[in-house]
Formats: sequence, C-alpha cells, structure tokens
Amino acid sequence: MIRPVTGCLRVSLLALAVGISSTAEAATDAWLIGGGNFLDNSQGQIEQNVLWLDRLLQPRVQSLSIYYAAGVDADGKVPQKDVVFWAPPAETSAAMQPLARVFAPVGDNGKNYKFHEVQGVRGSTAKDSLVPALTRDFAAVKPGDDILLVYNGHGGGNPNTSLNHLKLWGEQTLDVGELSALFNKAPASSTVRFLMTQCYSGGFQKLIFEQPDSRRFNQQKRCGFMAESAWRESEGCALGINKEDFRDYTTYFFAALSGSTRLDTVLPTDPDLNHDGKVSYREAHLYTLQTAVSTDLSRATSEVFLEEWQPWFVRWDNTPNNPDSEYWHIAEQVAASNHLTLDSQLLWLQQRELERQMQASKTQQEALLINIGEEQKSLQAQLAAKWPELRNPYTLGYVQVIRNDLDAVQDSILAQPQYADLKASQDQYLQLQQQGLELERHFTQIEKVLRMKKLARLQAAFQRYASIEERQQYQQLLSCEEGVLE
Repeated sequence: MIRPVTGCLRVSLLALAVGISSTAEAATDAWLIGGGNFLDNSQGQIEQNVLWLDRLLQPRVQSLSIYYAAGVDADGKVPQKDVVFWAPPAETSAAMQPLARVFAPVGDNGKNYKFHEVQGVRGSTAKDSLVPALTRDFAAVKPGDDILLVYNGHGGGNPNTSLNHLKLWGEQTLDVGELSALFNKAPASSTVRFLMTQCYSGGFQKLIFEQPDSRRFNQQKRCGFMAESAWRESEGCALGINKEDFRDYTTYFFAALSGSTRLDTVLPTDPDLNHDGKVSYREAHLYTLQTAVSTDLSRATSEVFLEEWQPWFVRWDNTPNNPDSEYWHIAEQVAASNHLTLDSQLLWLQQRELERQMQASKTQQEALLINIGEEQKSLQAQLAAKWPELRNPYTLGYVQVIRNDLDAVQDSILAQPQYADLKASQDQYLQLQQQGLELERHFTQIEKVLRMKKLARLQAAFQRYASIEERQQYQQLLSCEEGVLE
C-alpha cells in the first residue's frame, strides 16, 4: 500500500497554509463532456466511459450537465449516428468474413455505427453550441460551490502547449486559454477541478494560471489531473467495448473514487491513504499511479508545478532520496509489481532494450501489412476473373453480384489455398499490434518508476530551497487536489 508522507515536508507546508480538511466540503456542480470530433473518431470506449461516469457522478454531485458528440435535437433524439465501435465478427460466411478479409482493411468487418445511448444529454460538443452553453452554465454557479469538469474525448497538441486543445464535434477545437476564459464566468470563490483524459492533456495544467503563458495563479482556486503530458498520446479511445480491456486513466481514477473496479470487484489496494473513510481526488490519482498498467504517465497539477519549479542546480546538488515520500513508495510498488529494479542505470538499460523490441515489432507489422496487401490483390484478381463486377463497388453490377452470388463468391474464396495464408497473416498482424501495446505499457512502467523517484527527490529539494510564496502556491494546489467528491 502507498503510505502518506510523514517527513518534515508535509508538516512544514501545512504550517504555511489554511488547514485542508478542517472545513466542510462545498457542493459540487459537475460537467461531463464526451465523444469524438467526427463519427469515425468517436469510439465506443469513450461512450462506455461516459455511461459509467454518469452512473457514478449522479448520486455524488449537486448537478451533472452532460454534453456529448452530436447531442440531441429539440425532441430529445440523437440527430445522427455518433459512435463507432468494434465487435469481433464470427469467422463465417454469414458474417461475410471471407469477403471482408479479401477486400477490406484488417479488422474492418467488426466495425459498427450507432446513436449514442447517454441519457440526459443537454447538447452537442460542437463549439458553436458548447461554448454558449458552458458560458451560461458557469455563470449560474453559486458563489462558493465547486466545479468539476471531466473530459472524455480526443485532444490535439501544439509546439506551444498553451494551444493544446480539445477536439470537439464537427472537427472544431477548444484550447487551454478558451477553456480558462469559460471557467472565469464562474464566481471567483469557486474551486475549479478538471480531469482531462485526452491525448496531450498535460497542456491543460496551465488552467491554474490567469493566462496560459503567465505564472500568476488564477483568482479561482484551480487544480486538475491529466492522463498524459502535453506531448504524448493517452489510452482510452479504443473501438472495442469490452470493459475487461480498458486500461485508461478514467477507469482507474474513478474506480478509486467509487470503491470498486470497473468490473465491480474489490480494489487491489486501499486508496484511502489517510484512513479518514474518504477518498480524495489526489488519493484517486495516487492510486492510479500505483495500479494502472497502461501507456499513460498521468500527472497532477501539483506534480507539474514541482517539475517546473526545479532550479537548474537541483540536478547536481546533494539532496538525498526521499523514502518517506508517497512518490517513493509508488516507485517501490510499481517496481515490485512489474519485476523492476529501482536502480536508474539498470532501468535506462531496460528501456533501451524495450525500444529495440518495440521497433522490431513495428517493422514486422509494416512488413506484414505489405504482405497482406499483396495476398489480397492476388485473391481479388482471381475472383474478378469470374466476377469482374467486384472491381467496381458501389455500382449496380456489384450490388447484383452481392445479392445473387454472394455464397458462390465466398465459397470460391474459402476454396483458395492462399486464403488460409491471408487469414494467418491478418491474425498475426492483430496479435503483433497487441504485443506492441503491451511493450509500450511495460516501457511506461519503467518511466513511471523513474518519474516517481524524481518527484520524491523534488519534494525534498523543494523543502530546502522553495520560497514562502512558492510553498504557499504548492500547498494551494495540494489543498485543491485533496478535495473530496461526496
């Protein structure tokens, strides 16, 4: 189990700030924004996350406003299909799998489209609809009430991370500064918390400032949690809808807050670090750092604050390791769970070997795709010799062949010796994709151990070198992050 900090850092910082648990929790108004930016990028896992979060948040917040993809029309109906998902097709002619293997990209036959099933959706995430809605919503927040914004969708990056953005329905965007301006519509006395799960989400750490490129804290108390850095992609947007496969930040974070896993099983470790009977947002984040086995190297605003605070000389000073830090204990737990050492030099060597394996897997996948394409072309040519209409999809002749001769076409495919080779190549490609993902996940666990050790050491250095103002700012972030959803 992760243990809380017991050393002088926590005691000293608390002495500089107002107590973080002595006052009652304010009422929380929550916003859940989800879905992709266009149909083929609005994956089933995103919808599954929003459906789950809807059930978890409803009884725990004062109000919940949901905006999802295409939204709903005036009659409360979803105006267009806005979810794409994948389900394994049967390996049968009835499922048209032989025809799909020969003519379609790998895995396409399991792709399906549907209308979202999220209930109580207030509107679309299209920018011209969402921005006015959030403007009204935040302006209506009562003074002193908390704001929780959870985003489950896609994000985009930019060399200037202040321009990192949410990808909204209709291929529109909302960047860090624009979201910050919307938060400003709420009372200055509001505490604003955000959970950003999208790719390049780390750029939204800058929401804590008055302006994204300034260092002055916003007059609202703000803090948040991000699935990834400002420069990396995150997990959580798979086409598959099997919850057993979900490894994204949402799945772990809200499992800690709800008290059970996504599959309604017992949590592998107790996230309640201070044993007060409640799980704070920060405790949920620390739980995620310890237990998640994914490609996400998630972070909290207080952690990024420490990293950006680091003076140049700290890299070479004699600040010792900080074994009392919660981050050091996470490093120990992650290392033990993944059969890793704590020795940085050996971890770097393991990273180099994993990079070699990941590159080899990528090269093998690329070669397989070329081979699959050649095998498909050969089979297509053989079929076209008898049914030339198959070369021209979306034509009347093509439709007539599918309507009248589909069984004969697929029987012909199955009779070809080359078909077995194509099937084997396609199945191997999918297996290599999964193996490559597992290699990336293991690589991230090594990165996590290294980063946790760094954060533990930064905490100790911060205690030695930080100014009073910096300590107060850091404690303000911790105070915000240690709020409780109830």
